[in-house]
Amino acid sequence: KEILERKTREQVGKARAANRLICAASIAMGPKAWARCEDAVVARVAADLPSHLPSVYGYSDEALDLEETLKQKMQQLSGQEFEGVLHPVFQEDELTLILVGAFLGMVAGFAQAAFF
Repeated sequence: KEILERKTREQVGKARAANRLICAASIAMGPKAWARCEDAVVARVAADLPSHLPSVYGYSDEALDLEETLKQKMQQLSGQEFEGVLHPVFQEDELTLILVGAFLGMVAGFAQAAFF
C-alpha cells in the first residue's frame, strides 16, 4: 500500500511539474487544498486498481514473456544450480521427507527379510 501511495504521489508531482495548467491549479488551490487533491487521487487509484489488475496481468505476461523466459533460464541451470533453486522450497518439509523415507526404507527392509 505504501509503495502504491508513494508512486502515485510521485506521478502527481511529475504531472504538476510537466503540465502548466496543473501547476497553475495547484498554486491557485493552495498547499492544503492541493494536498487534499493528492490524497483524493491516491485514494481513487487505490480503489480502482483491483478492477484493472486482470488486464495488467495479461499485458505483463505478454510483454515480458515470463513463461518462456523462465523456461529457458531453468533449462540453462546446471544440476547443482537447479537443486539450489529447489532446496529452499523443500527445506521446510525436509524433516518430514527424511522421516517418510526412513519409514519406507524400514518397511522395504522388513518385506525383504520376510520374503527372502
